[in-house]
Amino acid sequence: MLVPDQLNVAPAMADMRSTIERINRTAGRIDTLFSDQNVSTGPLPLQNADGASANALKLLGRSVHGACQVEDLVRDTRGIVTNGGTGLKDSIRRIDATPYQPESAGRNINEFSRTIRESGRADPEPTANRRCRSGEMKD
Repeated sequence: MLVPDQLNVAPAMADMRSTIERINRTAGRIDTLFSDQNVSTGPLPLQNADGASANALKLLGRSVHGACQVEDLVRDTRGIVTNGGTGLKDSIRRIDATPYQPESAGRNINEFSRTIRESGRADPEPTANRRCRSGEMKD
C-alpha cells in the first residue's frame, strides 16, 4: 500500500513547485508595482484623472446650459414661425384676389360705356369747353 502513495507524491510535489513559482512571480509583480519609482509617480495619473473629471464636469455644465438656450430659442421662435405662416397665408390670399380686381374694373367700365351708349347722351364736347364758349354751365 505504500507504493501507490509514493506514486502520487511526485505529481503532487510538481504541482506544489509550480504553484510556488506562480506565487513568487506574482510577488515580484507586486514588488514592482509598489516600487519607490512607481509610488512616487502614482499620484500623477490620479491628479490627471481628477483634472480630466473636473473638465468633463465643466463641459457637461456648458452643454446643459447650451441645450437650455437652444430650447428657449426654439420656444421663442415658435410664435414667430406661426405668425409668419399666418402672414404668408394672408399674402397668398391677396395675391389670388389680385387678378379679379382688374377683371372687375373692366366689367365696370364696360357697363359704364354700355350705359352711356344706351342713354344716347354721349356728348363729344368736354364740360370745360362748354363753359368757356357760353360763359355759363350747361348740363
